[in-house]
Amino acid sequence: MASTTTLISIYCDDLPAMRAFYTGRLGLEVVPFLSNESDFIFLKPTSGTPVALRAASGRPAGMPPSVGCIEIGFDVPDIQAVYNDFKTTGVPVVTEIADMGAGLYFVAKDPAGNFLSITQLNDMVRASREQMGQS
Repeated sequence: MASTTTLISIYCDDLPAMRAFYTGRLGLEVVPFLSNESDFIFLKPTSGTPVALRAASGRPAGMPPSVGCIEIGFDVPDIQAVYNDFKTTGVPVVTEIADMGAGLYFVAKDPAGNFLSITQLNDMVRASREQMGQS
């Protein structure tokens, strides 16, 4: 079976705080015609899989109300700038910037406690991802 990632959903208690974080800190764009401010906000990244912020009250039956239970990776062009922005604005930064071989990365948390892996992939890895259709 072949599949494609179509959407990452994050259930949260504070949609306005999460919206502000993902648009202001990571540059995702709200798609108004696919969103409403009360329980579903559709966010479009520059490239890659879209993110949906969803009200915690709409969790599917049986889904645990765990906070911080996911990790989402974002590739950025200037990791030092993002790291500095996060540190100076109080975003919880979990690790320092480190080299992972494929590029640089650090881990932080969004307002709901979910983990974010922020990377600046090296040119060779970016080129490989583009060849595989994963820009």
